[in-house]
Amino acid sequence: MKRGLAVFTVGFAAIALVAWRYLQQPAPTYLVAQVDQTFEEVAKHSTFPVWEKSNRPSEYPGDLKAGVTWIREPSVIVRLDDEGSGFDLPPAKFGAITYMDNRVQSIIVTPLLKTLTFDDMVAVLQNLQETFKAKGWVPWNGSHSQWFDLSPEGRQKLLDDMYATQLGRVIDLRVPKKNLGMYLSFHCEDDCEDRPHSRWLINVEIGKKEMYDWNGE
Repeated sequence: MKRGLAVFTVGFAAIALVAWRYLQQPAPTYLVAQVDQTFEEVAKHSTFPVWEKSNRPSEYPGDLKAGVTWIREPSVIVRLDDEGSGFDLPPAKFGAITYMDNRVQSIIVTPLLKTLTFDDMVAVLQNLQETFKAKGWVPWNGSHSQWFDLSPEGRQKLLDDMYATQLGRVIDLRVPKKNLGMYLSFHCEDDCEDRPHSRWLINVEIGKKEMYDWNGE
């Protein structure tokens, strides 16, 4: 009887250990980049395996030296490596860094590990807005952008408007006197016809202002 109990206990412990390892989220890695950095600089400053997860610019045929670093699995923290205006995004499982002439052209990230309910998505969006504000990002007047109104009334209006138009929402952010621009957007991804069960995503796209007719301001 004691022997059987011991075997059962050891077996249960082994199963519990396997389950714990399976359910654990992988430790995050950091993908550290700034617009105009070289591919090699991104690889050097990152713990994310940039060399292994990229279409390397040095291997691109011709003179363009174009390439992409792919985020296709959790959990990756993307850091904008800019003094004064940089930040860490929440852990992501989807995203990409694009290169042209061997230098970072754009940083595109879905800073979530899964789709979220509208309320949970808005909570993340609010934290992102506060982070960007604190780092000197402002809505661009040229596109008549404004910060998302995330008050209780503003959230309800956003939700109603999105269901009425079936379109996502985006704002255009800039850093004054720096060649940095960003699109911050969100949209419904799944079960969009069923409000209580709809699931949402956020997207962040960072690039040069000169891609958007920058005049030096």
